[in-house]
Amino acid sequence: MFNQDSARSSTVTSFKDRSDHERPGSILVLSVFVAVMVLAFAAFTVDVGLIVLVKQQLQTASDAAALAAAQELVTPLRLGVPTGSPAETSAIATARAAAVSVAAENPNGYSATTVLYPNSDIQFGNRTWDFATNTWVTTWNVGPYNTVRTKARRITSNGDSLTLLFAPVIGHLSADVSEESVASLIPGVGFTSGGGGQSPVLPFAVDIDSWLGLQGAITPDNWTWNEATGQVTPGPDGIPELKIFPSLPDETLPSGNRGTINIGNPNNSTADLSRQISNGVNSGDLAYHGGSIDFSAGPIVFSGDPGLSAAIKDELAGILGEPRALVLFTEVSGNGANAAYTCVRFAGVRVMDLKLTGPMSLKRVIVQPAAIFDSHVIAGPTDTTVPGTLYTMPKLTQ
Repeated sequence: MFNQDSARSSTVTSFKDRSDHERPGSILVLSVFVAVMVLAFAAFTVDVGLIVLVKQQLQTASDAAALAAAQELVTPLRLGVPTGSPAETSAIATARAAAVSVAAENPNGYSATTVLYPNSDIQFGNRTWDFATNTWVTTWNVGPYNTVRTKARRITSNGDSLTLLFAPVIGHLSADVSEESVASLIPGVGFTSGGGGQSPVLPFAVDIDSWLGLQGAITPDNWTWNEATGQVTPGPDGIPELKIFPSLPDETLPSGNRGTINIGNPNNSTADLSRQISNGVNSGDLAYHGGSIDFSAGPIVFSGDPGLSAAIKDELAGILGEPRALVLFTEVSGNGANAAYTCVRFAGVRVMDLKLTGPMSLKRVIVQPAAIFDSHVIAGPTDTTVPGTLYTMPKLTQ
């Protein structure tokens, strides 16, 4: 007699026995698959981590190289030499060498050094403010150079792409990795007392029209600043000069005032003027102006000081050739200590010659334009075609 329960039991037992025999093989296949996936994920993670690490290291190397190169652009800008001049060409070569050297001090991945190719990985340009679009614009391969771009790369075309650890299993032997930096000497609009110290500002005001007359001028050019010796010597250097005392060619100064102004305390003494000439203005002086002198907000009125005198001749003689900033005014009213100068911007200068004793016909203070580089300069929109631009120290702008 057919027994349904027995048949059912036999069928279940048979199925169970078969499942018990198949399960170990299925688990083994699944385990192998999972292990492969885990290893693949681990390999992917390790290689991605390596790429991220190397990118960070390349960025550090590129940043340092760009800043080092930008520092070398100070000299041709400060000397005011024309684009393409031997002094600028020499500075560019030095800047390339500095970038390559500094980059080499930085490791990346398995490499103890980062290689920058001086011609393909380093580029120079000019960064200026575009008043039409209200943006900073960088034009590459155009001077005067105040900006440098560096690229730190591990790429196949250079034969040094980054070798990966595990990706070769899936056919990826290496990866191209690169980072870029831009460092600039940014044009500035004023000085701040931030960070302490003193700002290289002279307590002198010069008529802006007379100053603008230096644009494109060739003469007078009777003095030369020697960067190597730190001396002013007779002879032309290609940079025109302006006599700011005793008189300006296009401006009659008020009676009893010769263009000296009070920066800070409106009752500055001769001792204050002497200090500012020798050392620049300090945070106490700038505190009278809210902690900074920033012409981006508009004109600033300074009161007049009784004027230049023989009492400050030694201080002026002590800064011959050193870059300083004076202010440019558009109008002046009042006389003597009551004079009020409406000033609109700074201009960098060097004092090249002076005489403050004897008859007025022989007295003189002669300056030439000079770019100013200082950590207290406030970066901002300004017309860099005006002689004597202010610049920040090198800063990363990208």
